[in-house]
Amino acid sequence: MAFVIGGGHSRIRRTLSGNLYVDPSNSSSTVTKVANRFFHVARKVSGYDLQMAGQEPVNWLYYKAGYEYRPHCDGGCGAPEIRLTERVMTSLAYCAVGTKGGSTVFPPDGTKLTPSAGSMLLFTYNPDPLRLTEHSACPVIAGEKMTATQWYREGVSLEKNWEHWNKINRGEL
Repeated sequence: MAFVIGGGHSRIRRTLSGNLYVDPSNSSSTVTKVANRFFHVARKVSGYDLQMAGQEPVNWLYYKAGYEYRPHCDGGCGAPEIRLTERVMTSLAYCAVGTKGGSTVFPPDGTKLTPSAGSMLLFTYNPDPLRLTEHSACPVIAGEKMTATQWYREGVSLEKNWEHWNKINRGEL
């Protein structure tokens, strides 16, 4: 079952989850190729200085019938600005989609995406004072849904990676 940062299971997420760690030195790895593409598109679309080093791993989610992800924020929903090293953007690559259900919705404004396999959703939340990026994955009614999620942060590095900055932001360092 899906875990959350800091340990434990998520009460809002009913999925199976695993992390895919990118090895930038292995250019023949499928995970590395996909992650490079994610970062290329994210930089080009957003203008953010997003480097692969020090980022969170790609999060793989598997939804079987009945699984869902209730409304949540990936980053600074409601924030007038995001501090350097915190999440600024998310991409969701839809690797498989259910035959019924499983849409991604943004409840604050009613936006609904019914994805197709191979599509990618990219959204930023810097700033997001109206919480417009709060989103959810509707329950899969039939079939299976699989997504690869990448969260993006500016200002992280191999020496001071996302885990380091999370500890600082929580007052643990």
